[in-house]
Amino acid sequence: MGARSKYPRSSSLAVSMLMILVTICALPPTNAKNLHLNHRDYYDVTHNKTVFIKFYAPWCSFSKKMARDWDKLTDEWQGHEVGLVAEVDCTDTQKGGGKKLCDHLGIESFPTLKYGDPSNNGGRSFQEMNDFAKKNLIPLCSIENFEICDSETKLLLKRLTEMDKSELKELIKEEEKKLEDAEKEYKNKVDELTIQYEVAEKIRRKAVDEVMNGHLGTMRQVLMARDDALEEEEENYNTNRDSRREEL
Repeated sequence: MGARSKYPRSSSLAVSMLMILVTICALPPTNAKNLHLNHRDYYDVTHNKTVFIKFYAPWCSFSKKMARDWDKLTDEWQGHEVGLVAEVDCTDTQKGGGKKLCDHLGIESFPTLKYGDPSNNGGRSFQEMNDFAKKNLIPLCSIENFEICDSETKLLLKRLTEMDKSELKELIKEEEKKLEDAEKEYKNKVDELTIQYEVAEKIRRKAVDEVMNGHLGTMRQVLMARDDALEEEEENYNTNRDSRREEL
């Protein structure tokens, strides 16, 4: 496991525990018993669990072997007390479906396997994935697993637990506001860059149009004609020279 976060794991922080391990293309699962998650149930199902999740798109046609091994891995870990192996269909456009969850998590390539240990590169065979799961699907620091937390996190948990509920809500609101501000700043920057690009494109197009509608074509024609004339003159010279040599 990597270094523990200074914050306790909770349903609201579950997403931050994840990292991208693999981004390849695969077929949809063939095992009907696989646990499918969506935006509606994701946080409830993953709460207080250590997760190993595949985000996929059914239209993909590669990595058939991985799809079968993932089914086998799901069977191996079904009903485990701590470890949760599941998958998300990123094309499920129903209200609260998998697509909304994938968009929320920034999933763009399929499948994407996510887990909280940044030191693991994530193999794709059953044995590699199962070994990885056995090593990493273990209890994590949380309110329910207070004793395994480090001293710093225990102090934080204790402080947050004893804090007035309204004050805790206010702290959460402040942190969420930071996320909103960061998102707004990002969008503003993107808008600024888009405007700059559009302006630059107009300037470029104007310059190109001015040149192409000007005398460039005529200049090129004259140059080509002069080059042709020079070649013809050189060819005539060489022909006359060869003729004189033959006369001699």
